[in-house]
Amino acid sequence: MIKHPLRHQIKFSFLKHQFSAYSWLILIFLLVLYGLLKLGLWQLDRQQEKAKLLQSIEDIQSSQPLNLSVTYQEVKDYQPVYFEGKALNSPTVLIANEPLDGRDGYHVLNLLQLDSGVEVWVNRGWIAALPDRRNLPVLPELNERWSGTGEVYFSKGKPILYDHALEQRNERIWVLQGRDFSLLKDIANSGQSTRLPFIIRISENTDNGLQQRWQYVSMSPSKHLAYAIQWFGLALALTVIVLIISITKKES
Repeated sequence: MIKHPLRHQIKFSFLKHQFSAYSWLILIFLLVLYGLLKLGLWQLDRQQEKAKLLQSIEDIQSSQPLNLSVTYQEVKDYQPVYFEGKALNSPTVLIANEPLDGRDGYHVLNLLQLDSGVEVWVNRGWIAALPDRRNLPVLPELNERWSGTGEVYFSKGKPILYDHALEQRNERIWVLQGRDFSLLKDIANSGQSTRLPFIIRISENTDNGLQQRWQYVSMSPSKHLAYAIQWFGLALALTVIVLIISITKKES
């Protein structure tokens, strides 16, 4: 009777010990080990990508702020800028589902009309949501004259949105479920003013600001490294377990 190849036992001796394991066990071990190592290496790749991205952002942010009243052509993502103009209390857009320190809240966007006449959306920062989501938080009024510094922020692809992602709550306030900033283009747009294709995220201590803690990556490089170590640790633990159950002492 011919044995199935996977039921074949692999045996070999070394020193005073003997290794013995079925082929099926070794096959499963190698497949799982390959998967764990692949996941670990992928996390290391992601760590390197995030570190390079954060370094490039840091390099851009170290440059002198551009004055948007003078030029707004060919600005880069995350580039520091100086702005000055007239703040518009209406419309106000609240970007929903923006957590901070474990609390749910909104990012608050208002329009700024630069002295050149061009309009741009400005992210004032974060404000906490009320327990009853049917009610909206009370927003501090804007100082009509608005100046300060911030960074340019372009939309990062199209997120998954719910139906009716953009909802008008009253004559002044809109709520946006997600960060699809292309939905902002038709809000209170008479077509008489050019509207810039990016958002300004203001710096701390800037007029009309709320809480600013801007996110640049969804997961930090250190967390990717921690996950990589975790996958490699599981690979090592699996190897040790297989060796323990497969190695025995030779009989005298």
